[in-house]
Amino acid sequence: ITLYWRCDTSPGDDYTVFAHLVDNDGSVVAQMDRPPLQGDYPTSVWEPGELIQDQLAIPLVSTTQRADQYHLQVGLYRSEDGTRLPLLDETGQRTADSITLALQ
Repeated sequence: ITLYWRCDTSPGDDYTVFAHLVDNDGSVVAQMDRPPLQGDYPTSVWEPGELIQDQLAIPLVSTTQRADQYHLQVGLYRSEDGTRLPLLDETGQRTADSITLALQ
């Protein structure tokens, strides 16, 4: 998958990307966790407004389920303690700690 990251302010901390393939029962069936850009460009040095293109591959196990029986959860967590970076709405209220994408 290709992820595009853009920050409004410099993150300051180093975060790890997580991409989890989850089935309809909520079980993680495949995942990839790693620093953005294979660790070559840590989030602590990202500049506000900069667009970062980050490609990663999630190793899949053969399955007979259809793609619509899965969804992909993507987000960032602080490398040092595992705290997930929250998603905020337009008023600054925390809404989640990952983005969920449907597969087709």
